[in-house]
Amino acid sequence: MEPRLFLDPACINHARLLDSLACLPVFLAGCNKLLVLRGPSFLQRLWCITECYVFLEMGGTAEQIELINLTRQEGGGQQGDAADDAALELALRSFDARNATCTLEEDCSRLLSVIESAFGGVGRFNEQLRAVLLQTWASSQKRSQAGTPAARSGRNQNLEATAET
Repeated sequence: MEPRLFLDPACINHARLLDSLACLPVFLAGCNKLLVLRGPSFLQRLWCITECYVFLEMGGTAEQIELINLTRQEGGGQQGDAADDAALELALRSFDARNATCTLEEDCSRLLSVIESAFGGVGRFNEQLRAVLLQTWASSQKRSQAGTPAARSGRNQNLEATAET
């Protein structure tokens, strides 16, 4: 039986992070879809952003990324949802990898160095990732408006990013 789900916290051995992360491209290359459960800290977590980037580099497309906003306020109604959506769009438009952090400072430095060399600077990376995330959000919004069950907002803000195979 083939694996059906790559779940970062379950598949990445954080005690042996470098070994596990070397496998990240392999894990994500086998995924048909990346499900991003966006909590309040998603755009400030460099590893989450890196997973999106690696998914795209391994052949994934913006259309294969589904972004679900978990920051919806319960009982907010349409007006609250519109405010949440506007806040998310603003956060996506102003994303800057230099403002993202990691638990370990050396991870942040290492990731930013890779981004600098791969893109010729963090600014180019930011532009490309912003464009993809905005496209992803627009596609997720269309699915939500069409009423697909997968696009409904969730409530568990502890989950950040997963990929479905």
